[in-house]
Amino acid sequence: MCIRDSPKYRVGVDYAVSIDSCTIKCFNRAAVAQSGQRRKVQGLTPPPLDFQSLNVPQSPVISSDAIPITDEMVDRFIASSKAGKTVKQGYKKSIQQYKAYTGLDYVDFDGLVKFRDAMLKMEEEGKQARKTTRDKLQHLRQYAKFYDAGSWVNKVDMPQKEAVKGIIVHQYQLLGLLWGAQHLLKDRLKVKPIEGVPLDWLKGWRVKRVMAVALLGATTGMRAEEIYRMKPSDINWSMGRVKVRSEKGGTTHTRTTFLNKETAKLLKEVIAGWDEHPEVGVLFGKQTLNRDFKLLEDVSEGWLVKYGRKYFARKSKSQPTAGIEGFGYDEAWVRRVGGWTLTGDVLNSHYATASVDELQRAYNDHWLNFSLLKLANSRIKKAEDIAREKNRELDVGLSEEDRAFYESLED
Repeated sequence: MCIRDSPKYRVGVDYAVSIDSCTIKCFNRAAVAQSGQRRKVQGLTPPPLDFQSLNVPQSPVISSDAIPITDEMVDRFIASSKAGKTVKQGYKKSIQQYKAYTGLDYVDFDGLVKFRDAMLKMEEEGKQARKTTRDKLQHLRQYAKFYDAGSWVNKVDMPQKEAVKGIIVHQYQLLGLLWGAQHLLKDRLKVKPIEGVPLDWLKGWRVKRVMAVALLGATTGMRAEEIYRMKPSDINWSMGRVKVRSEKGGTTHTRTTFLNKETAKLLKEVIAGWDEHPEVGVLFGKQTLNRDFKLLEDVSEGWLVKYGRKYFARKSKSQPTAGIEGFGYDEAWVRRVGGWTLTGDVLNSHYATASVDELQRAYNDHWLNFSLLKLANSRIKKAEDIAREKNRELDVGLSEEDRAFYESLED
């Protein structure tokens, strides 16, 4: 088949006409350049190009290395990608922003440099993270490469990656969230009325759900996305176990984690309420949960759903445990329950083959009777004492005294 008949080089879409091994790229009415080294083919000459049919955008004379941007070309580029839906949306948004910031309807070296500088300025103004800047530039580079751009694509200097900063979570943040959920969240919630669902009941259910999700992450090590995907059928209430379907790294794995008494009780109430009124929506909806957590950022110092997993690892590894008989203090069972990679040491090798019952015994030694709500509620009396002394409201956030009290509860 002649290459001119292939989808990628169809005339009028990517402005390329191919005659066997000879490809002529057309960028606009004023700039027509040959791509690659043209090989002579005896008895075969390119037909005259009909520029009107190509409908090339009107623009100043540009470099022959530039790649035009049209809706058809963008759609073809996105359709060819094997990336997920979110990444594809990012491709389209990046290209749209490029056109808006540069005023160009084509991608070339100077245009990418101009766009990069605009993105770096946004970083300086605190409107964008370095990772976002790099992602947008990479999207534009991939688009240009898809349409066989020259070596100039790789000559655009990419901003250096930022040094990875580890996020340290503290117990007082989690306690502040749990306290705030019980005493502040209901009044702060603004929910849309749902037919057949009492408004007061709906707010109360949302409060319980925030508390249940916070406890679930902090006491099981489940990732945020694993919590969002969790179904009631994944829970074995009689055994206190949860089947976790993890899709980390593009592959699907299943592991078992466990519930302590406090988390199981609250989780059961949330699911029972959802069974009663399924019209409230997704059981653990990502958007509404993140919105509800954000309403308490003043008392939790920005605690997110995903921070529970970090807390679980820190809390579990900070105390010795009987675990499996004969092993004593270790962290291998934490890796197994939380779904972290197991290294090749003796302890982890043993836990890699340990039974679920053995892992649950190690978990119960830490968590079965541990109560975060009890710790959170103990803050109430302390906060009331401070409020009485200073004649102030309770919901003003974390004072230095409150923080010191929380830190005293740390291990």
